[in-house]
Amino acid sequence: MSTVHNTSLANGAHPTSLSDSGSSGKTTDLTRRKDSISVSTAAVAKGLNEQKLHASEAIDKVRHKLEEAIETIHSTSRLSDTNLSFVVDQISDRVLVSVVDKNTGESVRQVPAEAILRVAHNLEALKGVLFDDIY
Repeated sequence: MSTVHNTSLANGAHPTSLSDSGSSGKTTDLTRRKDSISVSTAAVAKGLNEQKLHASEAIDKVRHKLEEAIETIHSTSRLSDTNLSFVVDQISDRVLVSVVDKNTGESVRQVPAEAILRVAHNLEALKGVLFDDIY
């Protein structure tokens, strides 16, 4: 005896099929589920690719604005008697910005301050001691 299965699936899956009762019906049902999962996976992959493209475009916009800001800072600093110095601290992995007097070479200001940098260095050293013993 034949039975009619009428199941509505998204995106062109087989809505109606005739099958003999028994294992053939189970196979058809599994095939439908597989098709449905494939369609869902393709939709998720497409969405992720679109998000990746949008994120890449956003990063490019931010990078462009950052380059403009740096150029503005450089053009402004050329007019003054100070230089700006950007350095990445190797221990704390932080960006250090120093304002240096052009005439004397003396550091006028540093961000973050030296005391905060020492605290960050001490925390890094302490983190190594604590986690080396545990793991």
